[in-house]
Amino acid sequence: MSSDLMLAALHSVGLVAICTLAYGSIQRLLAAAVLRRMAIGMLLGLASVAVMFQPFMQIEGYQIDSRNLFLALATAFGGLSSTLVAVGIAASGRLMISGTETLPGLLSMVLVCLLAASWARRTRGQNRRSWHAWLALGAIVSAPLLIGMLLTGLITFEVAAARLGVDLITAFVFGKMFETEQRRAQRERQLNRAASTDPLTGLPNRRALMDFVNSIDDERRKSMALLIIDADHFKNINDIHGHAVGDQVLQAIAETLNSVIREGDIAARFGGEEFAVMLQVAQQADGFAVADRLRHALSQHHMIGGKNLKVTVSVGGTRIPADTFDFAAAYARADAALYSAKRLGRDRAVFA
Repeated sequence: MSSDLMLAALHSVGLVAICTLAYGSIQRLLAAAVLRRMAIGMLLGLASVAVMFQPFMQIEGYQIDSRNLFLALATAFGGLSSTLVAVGIAASGRLMISGTETLPGLLSMVLVCLLAASWARRTRGQNRRSWHAWLALGAIVSAPLLIGMLLTGLITFEVAAARLGVDLITAFVFGKMFETEQRRAQRERQLNRAASTDPLTGLPNRRALMDFVNSIDDERRKSMALLIIDADHFKNINDIHGHAVGDQVLQAIAETLNSVIREGDIAARFGGEEFAVMLQVAQQADGFAVADRLRHALSQHHMIGGKNLKVTVSVGGTRIPADTFDFAAAYARADAALYSAKRLGRDRAVFA
């Protein structure tokens, strides 16, 4: 192997190592799956462009580099959206470099991504992919370009074997590293969800609601309101029908809440039969209208355990002043409004 070939190989390995670290950070720092996939595509697409400027071999416009390795990783670990972003960036880089065989190079990238997508489908669901699965991905990375260039006589068998060896090793080593980072990030997200989710209803819990409150920006604080929702006579439901039926009533309330709250609002279980909703309202009258709409949606008959149960709720609410934005004070006012709704006969909304 020539010194230029060795230098290019080391350059590719170093880039994959950097991408592995960056991939782990993306997995941990970006909560939204769409943003993670887009970021993965950008990362690996830029890496594929970087290796094009340090090719293994270049003869009158022909070049061999490790771009397909990064594109295959984008497909394997980011899915379709990552692939499209990575290929778009890589194709732009290849067109900028130009050369005699630009079109075959672009077709090679598309073919590798299609093969990598097939590989990902076949190995999906495996907690840890086998060593031969990673070697298969390495072969996919090398195959299109090497076969074409060997058939045209542009490179020797020795150079092709060296390139194939680099792809097999990097796909095996760094594929497993990517997989490890992916599993670690998934475990962290699962733990975070478990710590912020009520296990019975699946709604955010008190901790998650407080995190939401603390994240509200100054602009949104100008129009925020708090509702407290409480199931009426819930103790009687537990006493007469049993706690299992009571749990199903709470689950039904949570499901309805999830279906009727607006995008950008949040509903959480605060404990027992009590739920809280943070929402945006333009003025006091709007707050009462939303509170009464939720009360009406939640107060209905539910078929639970073969029994037709009439469930009603009472709602207390208040606007949160933007100048102080004191959640504890707002909660005290909303709780007092809830008490008023209970005292006035239940199944009603009071907005203070």
